[in-house]
Amino acid sequence: MIAAVSAAPLASANVRDLIGYSALASRPGALLANGAGLDVAQVEAFAPGTSNYAPDTTSADFSAKTFTLRSGASGVSPHATEVATYFYGAGASAAPGAAPVALFSAESFVYDLLRTGRSRRAPGGAGAAVVNNSWIATLTDNATNIDAVRRLDDLVNRDDVLVFNAVSNTATDPFPLLLASSFNGVTVGTLTGSHGPLTFDAPAARIKPDLVVDTGATSDSSALAAGAGALLRSEARARGLPAGELATKAILMAGAQRDATWHRGGLSGRDNATSPLDLQQGAGQLRVDHSFDILTAGQQTAGTSVSPTAGWDYARTSRRKRSAVYYLHVDHDLSNWSVFVTWNRLIAGLNSKGHYSTEPTLADFSLKLYRNRKGGKRLIGSSDSPGDNVESLTLTDLSPGDYQLILNSDIRSYYAMAWYEEGASSSPALTRALGAQPGGFSTTTPGAFDAVPMPEPSTLGTLVLGALLCTRRRRH
Repeated sequence: MIAAVSAAPLASANVRDLIGYSALASRPGALLANGAGLDVAQVEAFAPGTSNYAPDTTSADFSAKTFTLRSGASGVSPHATEVATYFYGAGASAAPGAAPVALFSAESFVYDLLRTGRSRRAPGGAGAAVVNNSWIATLTDNATNIDAVRRLDDLVNRDDVLVFNAVSNTATDPFPLLLASSFNGVTVGTLTGSHGPLTFDAPAARIKPDLVVDTGATSDSSALAAGAGALLRSEARARGLPAGELATKAILMAGAQRDATWHRGGLSGRDNATSPLDLQQGAGQLRVDHSFDILTAGQQTAGTSVSPTAGWDYARTSRRKRSAVYYLHVDHDLSNWSVFVTWNRLIAGLNSKGHYSTEPTLADFSLKLYRNRKGGKRLIGSSDSPGDNVESLTLTDLSPGDYQLILNSDIRSYYAMAWYEEGASSSPALTRALGAQPGGFSTTTPGAFDAVPMPEPSTLGTLVLGALLCTRRRRH
């Protein structure tokens, strides 16, 4: 099934407050780029009964943008316009300066850009640093689901593309496989959206989403998160910081706000060392101001003493020991400290005979925090998931002392790590500003994209309007 979920438009002030952008933008001179100079891409399912996938490019909200229709001619899609407003629009986005914009239909993105099902072709180039997918899908042909997701993971890792993927609006909905099950993308949900754990194409159960934005509609949540990702990437470039897609993902997760309901793994029992994320919230609720603080604290490398309050690193585990050690000196109580590590699934790709293989390789990391003491060290916390490509530690009482943060992997692998101390006081609760309304798209036919309205969460049913695969545009 493919679907994109819409809602009543947010007031721009409310939505920017919700993700911490208003607080960040109010700091004099803090932002150098605001998304400017960053190529982005928006992928949309066809509006019901049409072949329209583009936003209203004549809107004043997009007056400074240039657009490229990568999937052929298109009229205006109201859903695409709404998503664009929160992704890169002048009034509500965290990256109002982002441009140029490439536009894709979901069908074209899966079959023409990812080249799903084409055993001799690798994915094409998206031509963007950040891509947003505010639509969901699960095809009944599971081999196609697997092929598409693995190709997306390859695109992310190969081209350094930060990709955001939405889930369904309703927690009881089946978890969408396209493209929300991606290892290398950032899966975005809401406090009431669909979630894992899921075992699809994985060695063990994985937790998704990675982040939430509490809008009530996952299309808008994913768009807002993509805008935040675009902001961070543009700010990194403006400062000459080598924060690529993987580092940005770790920084977003470490900067997320975790309220009193957040819990690693299930809601009952002890904190589970094998479950690095909350089942509903993932790493927590997006706060781009926190993530900005992590980014601008700078890259801090293994083998050195790092600032315990904020920082990040992108590196590769050592060849001989396949490990990395970070030293922390804590001189005051840290009441809300967290660290997140993530790494990419690698796809084999093209071989010397011209065959494209989607065979995956995934490292298995563990993360442990030790406190130094006379005669040795004491374990404070650990994270060792058997299936996720994320590990995390969250502590509410890290007392003064000297610590070692140790990463280990079963194979030599690149990784990104970010950490943050939010402080004793957290931001006040924000009122959710969205109420769900109809506006989405769905397919149930294997290999075909049939556009249908997706009802609001309280309504059931779909309306199939016609198979579009038979009229697919020329591949490129």
